[in-house]
Amino acid sequence: DRARHAMWSLSLRDTPQYQANSEHLPGENWLMSEKMDGQYMYWPGKGEQMYARGRGGHGDANLQHPPESFLQHLPAGIALEGELAHWNGAASRGHAAKKDGWKDACLWVFDAPELTGTYQQRLALLTELEKGWNSRYVRVVPQFGSYGTSHAVLVATLNAVVARGGEGLMIRDPEAAYEFADSTKKGDKHTDKLFKFKPFDDVECKVIGANQSGCRGYQCVLPNGVQFGLSSIANIGGVQLGRTIINIHCQGFLGNGKPQYPTAIRV
Repeated sequence: DRARHAMWSLSLRDTPQYQANSEHLPGENWLMSEKMDGQYMYWPGKGEQMYARGRGGHGDANLQHPPESFLQHLPAGIALEGELAHWNGAASRGHAAKKDGWKDACLWVFDAPELTGTYQQRLALLTELEKGWNSRYVRVVPQFGSYGTSHAVLVATLNAVVARGGEGLMIRDPEAAYEFADSTKKGDKHTDKLFKFKPFDDVECKVIGANQSGCRGYQCVLPNGVQFGLSSIANIGGVQLGRTIINIHCQGFLGNGKPQYPTAIRV
């Protein structure tokens, strides 16, 4: 079981269909939920360990050891997938929620890998089970229903979440069965039944040289002088170090002014 893990979601904004039509919807009547800003976590339904996400699957390197004060509140007998974040829903990067003995941590549940049926059926069961959970430590992620066939509803829901400090939305095919990725096999582990939908900033920067951190990539500088690393610019081509201005997409900015999750878009 540790060799299996959830498929990775795709970014709706990065799909060719969305880039060709900014009102593209992946399907009709898909369900919207909040994308928590934390750390992916899998609870097997028993034992004293949880598993963080890793490109290599639920291997030993991804073992998490919650304190008993947290474990005692997790429901036994059901495997859960969720996001470990601050109990009040505030952005916490997951790692921060584990500080001081996980005292501020909550498992925000979004799926149950071992359950059969459609996602809508699994969600209905989780919502019923949640009534018996201690919501301070484990709860289902906020749900916003279906956008129907309306892109305007999807965008309005996103804007409302972001306006109160949320990261974005997850949108899911309500008829989808749970998908596992086999980490022992190479290849794409993304699913087209689950998308993240988040706002981004379109920002100009100059590529000034190779990454100085020892990692692969490039060093860039924003107009305000803040420097940051960019993993790749191969997708845009024609870049001259120290001269070329490129545009990046990022998901806001960190406290130090660096762009969050920057991706090169165009020259």
